[in-house]
Amino acid sequence: APFATDVQPVLSTTCANPACHGNEKRPLALYAPQRHRADPARVWLDEPLTDAELARNQVRVTAFALFAPSVEHVLLLCKPLAPAEGGCEHSGGIQLMDTDEPHYHALYDWTVAARDEGMP
Repeated sequence: APFATDVQPVLSTTCANPACHGNEKRPLALYAPQRHRADPARVWLDEPLTDAELARNQVRVTAFALFAPSVEHVLLLCKPLAPAEGGCEHSGGIQLMDTDEPHYHALYDWTVAARDEGMP
């Protein structure tokens, strides 16, 4: 699953809020349109990410996917998911109610592929 078309849109809508992962001080700091940007003058502008911003997001997200001991321990999958559905505590609240959601499938499929291929 391509990061730019399958994963980045999920991250942009669920994770990149400036109070959370749209903050450079977070371990998983993400760029997103209309939110956190590499160039502070671009914050809040409704324009696509630059290639450099997208690449930086992919590197950071890949690190979360690759360095967990198993897919079940990947925080990218666990944190946004409701604890009742196998997720773990997340100060940002529940972003995905269950594993049947298309956004969860996008993150899961990409994570499995990243771990299988050792991306990026």
